Order: sequence, then C-alpha cells, then structure tokens
Amino acid sequence: MGKNPKKNSQLSILLIIGYIVFKDLPAKILPKSKWVKAKLESAGIRISYVVYMSATLFWTITIPVLIYIFVPYCIDLTSFSLILSTLMDTPSLVLDPQIMRLIVSLIGGVTTTIVFYTYPLYVSGKIKREIEKNLVYITNYMAIMESGGATSEEMFTSLAKVGKVFGMEQSGKSVIRSIDLLGQDIIAAIDDESKRTPSREYGSFLQGFISTVRKGGDLKAYLTSMSEKHIEDRKRLLTRLVTQMNFVAEVFIIALVAFPIVMLVLLTVMESLGGKVLGDLTGIQLMNLMTYAILPFAAIGLVFFTDIILGKE
Repeated sequence: MGKNPKKNSQLSILLIIGYIVFKDLPAKILPKSKWVKAKLESAGIRISYVVYMSATLFWTITIPVLIYIFVPYCIDLTSFSLILSTLMDTPSLVLDPQIMRLIVSLIGGVTTTIVFYTYPLYVSGKIKREIEKNLVYITNYMAIMESGGATSEEMFTSLAKVGKVFGMEQSGKSVIRSIDLLGQDIIAAIDDESKRTPSREYGSFLQGFISTVRKGGDLKAYLTSMSEKHIEDRKRLLTRLVTQMNFVAEVFIIALVAFPIVMLVLLTVMESLGGKVLGDLTGIQLMNLMTYAILPFAAIGLVFFTDIILGKE
C-alpha cells in the first residue's frame, strides 16, 4: 500500500511555508545545515535541505508564539501555580503565571528545534537498524538469486519490489532510480548507495559486492560467505541482547520497586520525627518529589534505554 498522497501534500505545505517566508536564509545562518543535508539524504527524505532549514526556523518562531497566545485558554496557570507553590511550600518568581507562560513558550521553541534536527537522525537510525537486522536474510536472498543466474541489476530490481520485507525497499528503489533516471550503470548506482546508506555494515557489503564484480570474482561465493558471517554476527548479537535485558530487569527491580518502598518507609519515619530531611525539604516534600518527578522520569528513562537495546535486535 502506498503512502497517503493527501497526507504528504499537507506535510509539504507545512514545510514550504517556511521557505516562502525566509527563502534560503536559514540554510546560510543556522548551524549544522550541511549535517542536516547529509542526514536527510541518508534517511531517504526527499526534500531540499534549504526548504527543511527554512521550515525549522519558521516553526521555531511560530510555535512559541502560538503557545504563548493559547496556553491560558488550555491551562489555568493561576491554579497550577498555586498547586506548585503548595507542593514546594515556598513562593518563587518562577511560579508567577506570566513567567510560567513565557517559560512554557520557550520550552516549546527549543523542543521544536530539537525535533527538526533529530527527525532525520531518527529516520536514518531506524533504516540503519532495519537493514542491519535483515542483512542475514538480504545476503541469503541475493545468493539464491545469483545461483539462479540473476544479474546484479535484476537483484536490485527484485529488492526494490519485495525489499519491504527486508527493510530494503528504499535502497533498492534508489539504485534502480539512479539507473533509470540518471543513466548510471549498475556499479556506479550501487557505489552511490553504499555512500548514502546510514548503515556502515551495509555500505561495506555493497563495496565488497562492487569489488567482486569488477575483479570478475565468484559473486556467489562472496554472497554465501557474507551470509554465513552475518548469521554468526546475529548469534552473538542475540546472546549479548539476553545479557543486557537481564541487566535491565535487575535495574528495574532495584530502582523502581525496592528503592521506592525503602525510601517511602524511611521518609515516613523521618517525617514523624519532625524537622527537615534534606536541606529545606521535609519528608512529605521529598516523597512528593520522588513520587511525581523522580520515579516517572526514571521509568521513562528505563523505557528509552530498553528501546535502544531492543532496537538493535
């Protein structure tokens, strides 16, 4: 099933608005423009980096303004400030509703910038993990096609058609597009793809493929040996994954189960004795801080850490 053209059109309009307003100025003044360009290419995001950088600046300015205007209609800042003051048991200039409104707007602007800069990195990382996870199947598939007498171009044409199963659809289509539209030969197209792909391991495999074809070597033997290599690599990866997940389970039990129970009992006893526990904070305030801030963020951090580990699988 293809992507929804209406959705793509709406996204394009949101990006092009920035270019209409700023033209190519953001690409010249914003940092890391060339880095963003390289990441957009490796992520297969077919949009000019000039347009992307213009959209980055436009929405970084626009979103904080919109948040500043509409946040009072969405959140009762006065009540929220009162709740925070009660929890902290001390008034603060930061808790003034107008100051909070400004801070939330600035956080929105910073978050927008971070999202625009990290989105290509996220997409390219996702493609990288998908390709490397399936390299063992890709090399086997190409070895079977080579045994059947398929040419290099036929291999990548087939990968462009069925590559979605292996996370290779985009790579195969890029190679075929370079041949059909740019008039490149198959070796030059594969060479460009090896430099563009976010996966170094896949890029190295393609360079070996090119070298074998150019030297007239045994392509079937090369593909078979690479397949065996990736099978062994995957076995080692899964063994390491089990070890890492055991570590995550131990951290979860200690940090998010045992530690909170011990601290709640300890803080309750200390609160019953009266006085301050840590600096100017009482036992009740520390329990609130741990319950509503430390534990949720620790759990979120553990989820992200687990996702990073499982992303390698």
